[in-house]
Amino acid sequence: MVRQACNQLRPIPSDEQCDEYPFAATMEGAASPDWDFSAKAVNGRENTRAGGYLRWYVFWDRMLYRDMDSYYVNIID
Repeated sequence: MVRQACNQLRPIPSDEQCDEYPFAATMEGAASPDWDFSAKAVNGRENTRAGGYLRWYVFWDRMLYRDMDSYYVNIID
């Protein structure tokens, strides 16, 4: 679904990836047909690195316990 959303805007160059918000790791991510999401083509290398950091942070800091913990992301301007 994410790639389709990005392709509606413009073709994605080979050095870019389509990224979504909320994160794919969340229940509200673009994998769910029940939620709206934002998508944008971004630098592929930076996107891969950011995803790795997010996975590392959540796992090693034991922020979430499996699928049982919920959390809230507050977006401020």
